[in-house]
Amino acid sequence: MTQNVHLVNAKDLRDRVLQLPIKEGCYKSQDPTIELIGSMAQDFLIAYHLGRLAGHRSE
Repeated sequence: MTQNVHLVNAKDLRDRVLQLPIKEGCYKSQDPTIELIGSMAQDFLIAYHLGRLAGHRSE
């Protein structure tokens, strides 16, 4: 069940998405010719202060 649901400021959300860095690369386990493009989970964490980075505890 979902909890703590609230409205967000759509303009603020859009502005933060537009500021996310776009990177390209590939997974270590895949053929290096298969390239990916996009933002990393860490970028979303920093922009939105949601979740936590692997190896870091939320206090």
